[in-house]
Amino acid sequence: MLKLARWSTTHRLYIVIGWVVLLIAVNAFAHSAGTTYSNNFTLPNSDAQRASDLLAHSFPAQAGDRDTIVFKTEHGTVEQPSVRKHMSALFAEVERLPHVSGVVSPYAPSQAKRSRPTGRLRLRPSCSTKRPTRCPRAPPKR
Repeated sequence: MLKLARWSTTHRLYIVIGWVVLLIAVNAFAHSAGTTYSNNFTLPNSDAQRASDLLAHSFPAQAGDRDTIVFKTEHGTVEQPSVRKHMSALFAEVERLPHVSGVVSPYAPSQAKRSRPTGRLRLRPSCSTKRPTRCPRAPPKR
């Protein structure tokens, strides 16, 4: 080990070049692996996969993912009529999106507990008919 330490200190340029080459090689390898992210949930021959397949076959409207939309207001509360009107319009637009099977009104009595005590944050659950990886990619409308 002492010989390696002495060689490393006397040949510093080789060590630096070696580290640079290693860094480039690791970067090239990582780049060749690709940048595609996959969020595919499949476990062949498992109980979870059989349950997912059964849900898709028997209840296709509930077979997708559940998402939560968070809406926060800086001034006032989410119960104010102007905020409520804006939120309702936004959520109606989300409900019309393809592959969204339904949404739960944040103003329903069952959803009252989902507000923060300050009344400035509201959550709205929605359900899609497909998993996000199987939905067509379209740019969001603003």
